[in-house]
Amino acid sequence: MDDDLKELMMKCLDIEKKVVQEELHDYACAVVIIVSPTGRHFEHPEFLDEDEKVAAYSAIVKTAKALSATAIVTINAARMGTSEMDTDLEGYWWGKLAAAGAKECISITVSGPGMRSLGLTQGYEITDGKVIFDPSPEVEETEVGMLVGWPGDGPKMPS
Repeated sequence: MDDDLKELMMKCLDIEKKVVQEELHDYACAVVIIVSPTGRHFEHPEFLDEDEKVAAYSAIVKTAKALSATAIVTINAARMGTSEMDTDLEGYWWGKLAAAGAKECISITVSGPGMRSLGLTQGYEITDGKVIFDPSPEVEETEVGMLVGWPGDGPKMPS
């Protein structure tokens, strides 16, 4: 299953790279693919702040569990931290990476019951109306902290 999910991640990345090139500075993305025995279900979470993001992704986890999902794929416009930036999550606040001028990126993760979570991050810069992508990313094991209560990732839901 890992190979199928990696292939799906790479297809999603190719699609998003084209969208970045079309939308440039207006690029924004939050898409979720819930993979279940009955097929792929698409969600488009909307949020303006951290509380809304937690609520949106919590609803997605609830839907995934109701569908007996085998995986959740997340695709998000994001910012990349660097080794020079504070990596302490306690000191993190919504918008901190943008305020620090962190590079924009496309972030794709996949996680689910009985599997190791995978992710990739495709950084890019927009210069003179052209998108310059970083070298192609590798799919790596990762931690997916935004899916509260989803098997193997994020903090546990309160009892």
